[in-house]
Amino acid sequence: IPLFVRSFQQPSLSGTRIDNDESDDRRVPCYIFKPHQVLISVSPRDFSFIGEKHLADLFQTLYEHKLEATIMQNSAINFSFSVEADEDRIPRLVAFLKPSYRILFNKGLELLTVRHYDEDRLRNLLDNKEVLLEQKTRNTVKMLMRDLNQEI
Repeated sequence: IPLFVRSFQQPSLSGTRIDNDESDDRRVPCYIFKPHQVLISVSPRDFSFIGEKHLADLFQTLYEHKLEATIMQNSAINFSFSVEADEDRIPRLVAFLKPSYRILFNKGLELLTVRHYDEDRLRNLLDNKEVLLEQKTRNTVKMLMRDLNQEI
């Protein structure tokens, strides 16, 4: 059963049909903007590799501090993730992690997710932006970025 959705702001427009026909989905890009992100990068103080034990501990710590990673990336000695800015929870998280990890973080970021992206549109969206973390698949791109026009 199709669902027809029209704008409350412009009800005279035809609107959108939502159904299970996926044949035209690849033509329509979908943009999700998540402002107020903080990028946190942690490295073990003992210079060990980030392994399963570290990752399990970090995810448990995020859970206990009621923070959800919106994008994450790990390398041999580093784990980076972003969370929504929270003036109470993030300082507590950093204080908890500081004895075991070296911590770097960047505030005032935005996470952009684009499904069915194309390079030309991405270039336009990235004008005056610095990408700090990026993940790309065939259909989706996620970029954590800073607005270069915004004061830090």
